[in-house]
Amino acid sequence: MFHFNVQMQSNPQGIINLHGCTVTKTEGPTARPNSFSLLAPKSVSIDAKWTNRTYFMAAKDQKEMDAWIKKVDDAGKKAVERANQRKQEQAKAEADKAAATSEKKEEKKEEKKKESKDSDDDGKDKKVC
Repeated sequence: MFHFNVQMQSNPQGIINLHGCTVTKTEGPTARPNSFSLLAPKSVSIDAKWTNRTYFMAAKDQKEMDAWIKKVDDAGKKAVERANQRKQEQAKAEADKAAATSEKKEEKKEEKKKESKDSDDDGKDKKVC
């Protein structure tokens, strides 16, 4: 998710990685009305430094705040699901590759055994004078 310092700014100030983020309603005597915080464990600022960072945001009303919290929370969960799916696909691809390599090695061993047996059989038919 891109974040901006000023509304309608054309260039983003940074990117908030929603993977693994935590969204909570901001409470307490100093909290703004309809505010929430987003703890992003892997965010990148405009200077491309990766940091753990908490963002504080405020909505115009309770309904909008609840919608933001739900959307951000859902996006974070989807990011985790996609990452887990990619890991599973990658692990399967690596296992398939290892199995194919092992299968090729076995085929080569069998070919060598057959060649060795064929050459031994050729020598049996020849008579030495």
